[in-house]
Amino acid sequence: MPIPRRRGCRAALLALLALLPAVAGAGSAQYHVPPSLDALPADKFGGLVRLGYAIVSDTPKYAGRYVGNGLSCRNCHLDYGQKPNAAPFWAAWGVYPSWRAKNNRVNSFELRVQECFRYALNGTPPAPAALELQAISAYAYWLAQGVPVGQELPGRGFPVIPKTGQDPSPDRGKQVYGRACASCHGTAGEGRDAVPPVWGLRSFNKGAGMHNVQTAAGFIKANMPLGAPALADQDALDVAAYINAQVRPADPRKGWLGFFEP
Repeated sequence: MPIPRRRGCRAALLALLALLPAVAGAGSAQYHVPPSLDALPADKFGGLVRLGYAIVSDTPKYAGRYVGNGLSCRNCHLDYGQKPNAAPFWAAWGVYPSWRAKNNRVNSFELRVQECFRYALNGTPPAPAALELQAISAYAYWLAQGVPVGQELPGRGFPVIPKTGQDPSPDRGKQVYGRACASCHGTAGEGRDAVPPVWGLRSFNKGAGMHNVQTAAGFIKANMPLGAPALADQDALDVAAYINAQVRPADPRKGWLGFFEP
């Protein structure tokens, strides 16, 4: 067998490296780096992935028939579903199907997206064959290129805040909100421009994951204020308790009785 030339060896090495999961980060936290949309093929699959990106970016515009509030997917899945510790799609794709206690069944990735429309977007779940659902799934699949299937990845979901020794306090949280959140989200939680509402009828309903204080606190701790997260653990818990004590749409599983539940 002839010995390959140096240029051939280099090409083979680059091809091998391209098959390995890409990671980035400091210390022990190594995060997957999704492929660029610029690398998408110019075919129908590439078009479907690009549509998924558009839906995540502006859900009311591109999937408005399923949305019942003023939110887009990217408001919780930051950086268009790519940011670690902000429920990135690439970390979720490979762990489904899996069991969820919330609906007491095995969930596919598509079912999880359907439930996001129902709760986080306070809308109607797309049918399994809906173009919008297929597009979001294709986009998540593209972001997860190189991710090992069935493995929990660093950066999945939101961080869990350890016990602080104090219960979350909406009263303290009101002060934190005024100091750290109101300038972007509004004094009445109404949002402004591209900043999402955090309570009221245009926000997520009481069935959403963000209506859980611990879940919301983990998201806030890791990501807020946007671009410069700086809140202490207790502050994140307190402001999450304050936000979730405000008026918002009922959990659709509870019917009209849900309006009277906290």
